[in-house]
Amino acid sequence: MEAVIEAKQAFQPCQRYLLSITLNFMMLPFILCLLASCVLSADAAPGPKGNGNPEKQCSAVAFQVSATAENFLFADPPNPDNETAIVGFIAKALSTGVEISGTQTVSDTFTIHGVYCKPSKKSRKNRNALQLLSHGITYNSTMWSGYGFGDRYNWHAFANDEGYHTLAIDRLGYGLNSRDLDPLNTVQPALQVEIIHQLIGAIRKDAANNALDRGFKKIVHVCAPPLFLAPHSS
Repeated sequence: MEAVIEAKQAFQPCQRYLLSITLNFMMLPFILCLLASCVLSADAAPGPKGNGNPEKQCSAVAFQVSATAENFLFADPPNPDNETAIVGFIAKALSTGVEISGTQTVSDTFTIHGVYCKPSKKSRKNRNALQLLSHGITYNSTMWSGYGFGDRYNWHAFANDEGYHTLAIDRLGYGLNSRDLDPLNTVQPALQVEIIHQLIGAIRKDAANNALDRGFKKIVHVCAPPLFLAPHSS
């Protein structure tokens, strides 16, 4: 019995993750338009011509982001502690869809973690622009560092070598931003979009108080497909 209880406890983070992914898939018809507003990296980017960005140019950062959004309410939500109910909910969502009973206002201040990298002094260009890197639904911010395969798959190194600053964030519900969140009612595309919108605004308008200690007038939102968010412009 103790082994069964431990197994269920270990599976709970997976249950929350499955619910978050399901919500992203459910919004697919609504969110594919984002692809038109993102710089997509469907193929591996070529490696930088130089030695890439040295590790000392990157640092962990965290932003306090206040956001409000209208999230969906589900008519028949699953029990988040019942893996059978969750699997059934996912199967229905991917086959016939689930019924939406209305919306609810979700508002809070979230800590958004990320990795900020600067161009080295040896960079050939200085574009004075920031690339905001958003990962796909099954990844986190570490995907932009190449997973240890060297600079060939390291987007930070490539972009920094071209003179761009880069900020790779963990989206809400992923990586360091996955703790103590309601995967069904909170981690939804509408709130994800608003958090990114507020984050971009803070970097542009509040240079003295954001985690980068500077502002950028030009911010490029780079998305790794599949990135299931609603379209927006900033």
